[in-house]
Amino acid sequence: MKNFFQHHWLGNVRELENVIQRLIVLGNEKMIIDELSQNKKKKNDTNGKKTDSTKKARPSLKEIHRGAMTKAEADVILKTLERVNWNRKKAAELLNISYKALLYKIKEYGLNKKFDLITS
Repeated sequence: MKNFFQHHWLGNVRELENVIQRLIVLGNEKMIIDELSQNKKKKNDTNGKKTDSTKKARPSLKEIHRGAMTKAEADVILKTLERVNWNRKKAAELLNISYKALLYKIKEYGLNKKFDLITS
């Protein structure tokens, strides 16, 4: 709470909402507190001017959403594959996607590597 009160919100409620949403989605209170502390230090160092490093240090809500969706999808696919003992055809049927789409997602998320570790 101390960091929230000390942070200068520029009268922008949207900025506060975004920080709270990131806190809920990421579930990492320490990361948000560190971010608020860094922004306070950077603001003091640059006299309030925004820099490119400040923008890159904080992912956008869209990026956070995309990352969360990717992780959730990869987790569901992995659990389904484990449940059917890596029978990809059965997994595709359970997930209600085509076999080819499942193969693409397995490759995209690097799930083959996890299968290779299990079988070796």
